[in-house]
Amino acid sequence: MSKSAKYALSDKIIDKVSELSEMIGNLKELSGERIVIKCGGELMDDENFLESLGNDIAILRTLGISVVVVHGAGSQVDRVLAKLKIKNDFFDGYRITDSATIEVVEMALTGLINKNFVKYLLKHEVNCIGLSGKDNNLITAKKIRRTQKDEGSNIERIIDLGFIGDPADINLEFFEDLLDNADLVPVISPIAFDKSFNTFSINADVLACYIAENIKATKVIIMSENYNIKSKDGIINGHIKPSDVNRLIENTTDYKMILRLKASVNALKNGVEAVHIISSEDKHSLLAELSSLNDTTSGIVICDNK
Repeated sequence: MSKSAKYALSDKIIDKVSELSEMIGNLKELSGERIVIKCGGELMDDENFLESLGNDIAILRTLGISVVVVHGAGSQVDRVLAKLKIKNDFFDGYRITDSATIEVVEMALTGLINKNFVKYLLKHEVNCIGLSGKDNNLITAKKIRRTQKDEGSNIERIIDLGFIGDPADINLEFFEDLLDNADLVPVISPIAFDKSFNTFSINADVLACYIAENIKATKVIIMSENYNIKSKDGIINGHIKPSDVNRLIENTTDYKMILRLKASVNALKNGVEAVHIISSEDKHSLLAELSSLNDTTSGIVICDNK
């Protein structure tokens, strides 16, 4: 190897070290803060994603950033319902969930996906605990009620979504013990009891934002394959203000994104600084997003300060 080649190699290493140093410096600005990460159910079969995310969360914890994870289970539930030949219908982005369906949802979310997620964190020596909203009444649910106008009239009929709920209460003392005293990363399955101890499924985006509001998290990071808003104006990404969200909601027919956007705006109204809806496609996309202090994003950032 020539002398010039050695110097060229050295320059490349110096550039990489410089980039790494800048990234760590940016991430350190979140030290002592709390973030909530939501992972879409479509990601839970992707071992490469889970491995990368486990590594990223380990780095965040090393830098003193508290992390809560909420996960979904959409695709896994779809597969099991299909095998069992159980009807699988949706309304406004919600799965209509009868007593047979809620058993499948809970099995997939809490029994399979949650513990598999915990495995990837433990592999990276992250102290963590897998929970559902049921554990120690971490989350209490309330039944969602929806209505729909009959076509051609103003008569509204009630749509029974079954065992689908919204978060109604949170065991904040227990949460604080997990984060501060036990120094754990809670990995939360969005299943909870209501006040009568019926089992309900909660939309994972809604739950992540609700938890963030209540534990005073700085950011919510929603990681998904569906990370752009598809509206009548085309595909929207980049930084947007909460005041722009209602217009975007009116221009999209993606009901799941509508739920996500509404939950995000509510979180911002209740003290969360920013909600990032980002791509899960690139390795270490979580660290890349959090370490960027400029306008760069792999998806959407909803915040007031842009």
